[in-house]
Parts: sequence; structure tokens; C-alpha cells
Amino acid sequence: MPTPRSTNPTPSWATYDTQMTTFGLEGAHYLSNGWTLKALVGHSQSDWYLNDAYRSTGVDPDTGNIDRYTRRGWDDESRRKSLDIFATGPFALLGIDHEATLGFNYERYRGGEQFSLFEPKHSLKLYGTYRPGGSPWRISTGMIANSAIDGTGEEGVREGSGYAIFNAQLGYEFTSNTSVALAVNNLTDRRYYARIGGLNSYNTYSDPRSVAVSLRARF
Repeated sequence: MPTPRSTNPTPSWATYDTQMTTFGLEGAHYLSNGWTLKALVGHSQSDWYLNDAYRSTGVDPDTGNIDRYTRRGWDDESRRKSLDIFATGPFALLGIDHEATLGFNYERYRGGEQFSLFEPKHSLKLYGTYRPGGSPWRISTGMIANSAIDGTGEEGVREGSGYAIFNAQLGYEFTSNTSVALAVNNLTDRRYYARIGGLNSYNTYSDPRSVAVSLRARF
């Protein structure tokens, strides 16, 4: 258990100390069929220690009584365990070659408050690319799905529902060094909270549907 480091620069004020520890282990396995499997296991622990945040003494002008106010000290601890799994590689379907990327994230919280109020507990990402053999065209699609987010730590106060967004891209290669691509993000124009904050700040809506054209050339 970390030792709190608190100081009292004046009799009325005190400082607090926050400590965070993060550990991660990543591994990859390459299969003979061209697929790659990756896994990341993580552990995060955060400890908060707060001494008397504020203490004041004064005289009530109406009653003449001595009033004292003290913000009591507290401490808390949160732990998060996470697992990320990714797989990417080629496959054939109906005689057509494809390439896909699959990703999954799982997080579990133990003890104290939730480790992060701004991250979903579950996240799923799917990407795929289709390119007919010998054709200069390339079609890519993707999906990102996240579970609900609670930004205040209190149910029903400020929440963001789960959502899924879809993206697509159409590309064409003129030569091995020159290509053009048309990308459409958030195809269904899904509106959701990209970030959940408190009651009066950091509540940010997602970007609406957008279209971008890019030209790439290598010299």
C-alpha cells in the first residue's frame, strides 16, 4: 500500500497525494496462414489520499457564535483489469480474397469507485477490406461498438448509451505509387456522446457523418 504524502503549508490548508500504478503484458502469435493474433493484459491501480482539505474558524456576525468548518479527510482505491484481443489476416469467401481485422476489449473493476468514468466497459472493433484479384479497386468497411458510459459515477445523472458506428472507404490505385480514396465516416449519422463529463463540463457530442477524399503519391 503506498504511503500518503500530505503537507500542511498553513493551518487552514492541506495538500493531497494521488498514486497510480499500471502494468501491461503483450504477446503476439503469427500463424502459417498469414493471420496474426495479439493479446494485451493490463492491470491498473489508483490510490487517493486526502488530508483535511480545508479548515476555517470565524465568528458569526448575527449570533456572535464561533463557527468552525472542516472538510474531513478520506482515502479510496480502485483497481482495473483489462484484456484486449486482436486478430488480423486474409481469408477467402466465395472465391474472393479478403483481409479482416477483429478486436475486442474487456474491462473489470474491483473495489472502490470505477477506475475511469470516461471509458466504456466493453468495446468491439471490426474492419474488413475487399479487393478483387487483379483489380485496382479496394472496398473497406468498419464498425466500432461501445457499451454505455457513466460520466458522474451516479446512475441516471449523466449517462451515455451504448452505440455502434459504421465507416466505409472506396479506393482506386492508378499505379503502385499513386492512389485515391473516398471515405465516409459515421454512415448512419449516429449521434452519441463521444465523451461524458460532469453536469456542466466535458460532455461532447460525436462528429456527424463526414466525407473525405484523399490522394496519395510516392516519389
